[in-house]
Amino acid sequence: MSNKAWQDRTESDIQAWWSPDDGKPIVGELVGLRALKGNDGRPRAVWVIETTESTMARIKGEDSPKEWPAGTVIGVGHRAKLNPLVELFATTTNFDVAIQPNKKVKINGGRTMWLLNVKTRGGQSRPVALNAGSVMPKQLGSAPVQSDSDEEGSDEIPF
Repeated sequence: MSNKAWQDRTESDIQAWWSPDDGKPIVGELVGLRALKGNDGRPRAVWVIETTESTMARIKGEDSPKEWPAGTVIGVGHRAKLNPLVELFATTTNFDVAIQPNKKVKINGGRTMWLLNVKTRGGQSRPVALNAGSVMPKQLGSAPVQSDSDEEGSDEIPF
């Protein structure tokens, strides 16, 4: 019998997608960062948040948002206004994040951009900080795995 505990490494399925266009904040624990293939085939960074408050989000492929309860796993596409999360994610695990859409502004080329208020709290320092420049996924794959447990336990797989 080994004295190493089994640690759950199962990725949470993203149930819906948050958009600032829906006008409601998203509040919850940031559980990971993933790279998923975008519509154009290129990798796209996605923050994965388990909500602690209800929020509006959309099922992929649907145009209308609906209200999702606390405890829902929501994907949030990375954008420039979420850059403060990159450095924090490199040095900290298990922290809460609150993202509030502020206002949409016009930028060059007739495009628009959302200004967001981003707040964080709590968390634990990583034993070894990730290189902040390499945190953002460059290719498809999952985000660095985080563990909440360093307990010792049995060899039985706890499913």
